[in-house]
Amino acid sequence: MHRLWWHSWTPPLIQLGVLLRLFLDERISADEFEVLFFPVFSGQQGLASQELYDLLQAIFYAVEDYCGDPALRGEKDLDETELRRRIEATWEPLIAIASKTSLTRNWRIVNSSGDSEPNVSLSCLADEQCRIHFEPWGTEYVLSRGDVFQVSSSAFSTGDVEVSYVAGGISLVFASDAPVTVTDRTGRVFPI
Repeated sequence: MHRLWWHSWTPPLIQLGVLLRLFLDERISADEFEVLFFPVFSGQQGLASQELYDLLQAIFYAVEDYCGDPALRGEKDLDETELRRRIEATWEPLIAIASKTSLTRNWRIVNSSGDSEPNVSLSCLADEQCRIHFEPWGTEYVLSRGDVFQVSSSAFSTGDVEVSYVAGGISLVFASDAPVTVTDRTGRVFPI
């Protein structure tokens, strides 16, 4: 299993991912999963790309086809084993799709290096305002729609930065002492 499969997922999708993992890891039964799934699934509406929506629909239909009572189960209904098999088949695609779409719903993140220091450009796309959190300093900036911040640091090339979605924005967590420079389109430098 991926260590930090949720690191770039939106909070509602994290809830669904945790529920799926609880079921796949056999920490909850299919009956418990079915009861918990529908309220969590309803929180996903409007958050998905078409590719993610299609995958979530496949999960929804599998849960809808589940019947826990063998006496009531029809030939097209799923038992717990078959439900778990179908959910397991969606897990790797869900990780791949959710990881690439969750951050891009409201953000554009572009990695570049070329001849200059490695950097990431962050753009606020959909909301009126977007937040960027810089850790371990506790610094936060708010971008308006259309604004662009460029964050430069050698930490990007050494893998000493974790970029993730957090409630209300993006978090950049730096694990090294490498200098970090934050600028806007005009070249104005913002302190960290």
